[in-house]
Amino acid sequence: MIHITKNRIYYSDTDAGGVVYYANFLKYAEHARADLFRGIGVELRKLQMCDHYGFIVKKSALEIFSPLFLDDLMRIETTISKMGNIKIFFNHKIFNDTTNAIVASIEAMIVGIGENEESGDEQVVLSNPVLTSDNFMPKHIPKNIVEKLKTYCE
Repeated sequence: MIHITKNRIYYSDTDAGGVVYYANFLKYAEHARADLFRGIGVELRKLQMCDHYGFIVKKSALEIFSPLFLDDLMRIETTISKMGNIKIFFNHKIFNDTTNAIVASIEAMIVGIGENEESGDEQVVLSNPVLTSDNFMPKHIPKNIVEKLKTYCE
């Protein structure tokens, strides 16, 4: 199944040339992932505050094919290509919703983090020193979340 998020382009999304600033595509992918989690009943804030668990982006790749402009309506299609014990690989395709032309493609690997726990045979090295404290270690994705996310696996 594909998760779909739609959004309009505003002045704050554009650069001096009047097109969407490239880094905003990463923000749109983040919004789409958050909407996907919300759509399956996972409240990220509650997960963070009550369960001391969250997700970070460890790696992402962005490829832009054509620009988006002020007032364009975009559609973000999100799927999951692979899931491990602590990692999820998301694919985001961004389209101009009016012309249906693909605008950008983003691949993102997110890692589950939480209070110190053995991560099994999947090792992830977090190079950011802020994320190496006992409160931000790689941690298995809760089984109930994995089950809900399977719907979006390719």
